Amino acid sequence: MSYNIIGIAEKEPNWKELHSDVFNPVGAIEMFPIDQGDGKFYLGLSIPSKNIETHPNLWQQLEEVINQLRNKHGFQVFDLYGGFYVDQNNLAELKKQLIG
Repeated sequence: MSYNIIGIAEKEPNWKELHSDVFNPVGAIEMFPIDQGDGKFYLGLSIPSKNIETHPNLWQQLEEVINQLRNKHGFQVFDLYGGFYVDQNNLAELKKQLIG
């Protein structure tokens, strides 16, 4: 099982810069581009359940990734479990769903 989030951008990001900014060397957050063929650019984020328990800094890493995607790379970020748009006002709700 995994917890999934998606980022959507209207214009193509600089993938090399994005990778440099959000790459997680520990591997707690899996990231992958998704091609929908609709002219938008999608980035999937998946957090396997086992990583929630074994990576104590997971929330800090995820919060940093979300902020980078939103503020630097022009992505809108959505929580696919709760079905809501993720912004500064509801990060606590996302955290609660993810790690309790």
